[in-house]
Amino acid sequence: MEQYSELSTSEAQLLQDISIQFAKYTVRLSRKDLKILVDLLTGHNTLNRHLTLLKIKEDPICLLCGEEYDTSLHLLGRCSALFGKRRKQVGKHFLVPSE
Repeated sequence: MEQYSELSTSEAQLLQDISIQFAKYTVRLSRKDLKILVDLLTGHNTLNRHLTLLKIKEDPICLLCGEEYDTSLHLLGRCSALFGKRRKQVGKHFLVPSE
């Protein structure tokens, strides 16, 4: 459960980085897209780490890269298998919360 505390801290940092403009953007999202966003931000999603906590899956590791726990933060910011797509969409290979 200690690792879950670390995950919550990382996600909390990600939430702190959200701007007012982003908040205004989110209220205009469709219900479906808002659900996806909330799932990613809270970690309550169908990624392996959360499914492992729910005892639905046995392995929390990312299926794309096999390097880290499959979490929202990993998928959006650190998964090496997605660095090309991330670079194309946001201009950076890796995203990390500001310190």
